[in-house]
Amino acid sequence: DWSDGYRIVCNTIVNNRDLLRHLKPHIVVAGDAAYHFDINLHAAAFRRDLARALDEHDMLFVTRDLYGPLLGVHHPDIRRKTILAEAGVGAHFDITQRLVYHQWPQGNILNALLLPLASALADEIVLLGFDGRAPNDSGFWRNAAASTYDAFKPAIKAAHPAFFAIDFNAYAQAHSDNAETLMQAGEAMGKRYTCLNDSYIPAFRQRRAARA
Repeated sequence: DWSDGYRIVCNTIVNNRDLLRHLKPHIVVAGDAAYHFDINLHAAAFRRDLARALDEHDMLFVTRDLYGPLLGVHHPDIRRKTILAEAGVGAHFDITQRLVYHQWPQGNILNALLLPLASALADEIVLLGFDGRAPNDSGFWRNAAASTYDAFKPAIKAAHPAFFAIDFNAYAQAHSDNAETLMQAGEAMGKRYTCLNDSYIPAFRQRRAARA
């Protein structure tokens, strides 16, 4: 039961209609050029389902301002419910002044928008579903099949092979380090972060909720 707070979800969860109906999110976020705004089949499927989700649910889409003109031309139905965030660095939680898409050396939607938005809207932030990268995972990490487009992922690799030519373990560590930086900044302001599931992300593992 998530009815006592703001609910923020991300990315290809728009493919999971049952989960969206259960969560009834206020905000969905995304911001990856290759996965969400490219001309490949994966990105096209995401935008199709994003448009449907925005039509079916009373929620807003938040993304980086870079994509505003493209959405306005090709997806005016999405653009009408879109809030654009400007690129910035550091921990910025005051959205009454400006909404920032946080840029990190190795970026991810968690640290770019999810944590900053949650930290701007509430003092108690509860996280669920951020499993991280298991030791036997290939690529970035595994995703739930019902909330992604596995059949279309090879199209991204074919279009952008250099995007995947990285050290994935180093990426996962940077991902955790950036989350730690954001959460420490929030905690210094009196905010509290709790992770409800077991996670391979060190920053979340140490904030794991006590088991009943």
